[in-house]
Amino acid sequence: MKKYAIEPAEIRVKRGQRVQLTVSTLDVQHGFSVPDLGIKEPVQKNKPAVVIFKADRAGEYPVQCSIICGSGHDDMHAKIFVE
Repeated sequence: MKKYAIEPAEIRVKRGQRVQLTVSTLDVQHGFSVPDLGIKEPVQKNKPAVVIFKADRAGEYPVQCSIICGSGHDDMHAKIFVE
């Protein structure tokens, strides 16, 4: 994560997988939020967040920054695809 982007913008995983993502930031604090998967983790500079979830349901899940980080905050989007 960085002002004002989430990279990669698409994360693809297989249904049934146990997924572990390590999320880091290059600048200020951000929040890695995937409401439909019950994920909401703060991400601090020099302190990556480890997000673990089971990809039980196929679908497309929006990812957003949940901590206001500046003027481009609302443009921070990505998607997790469970296939």
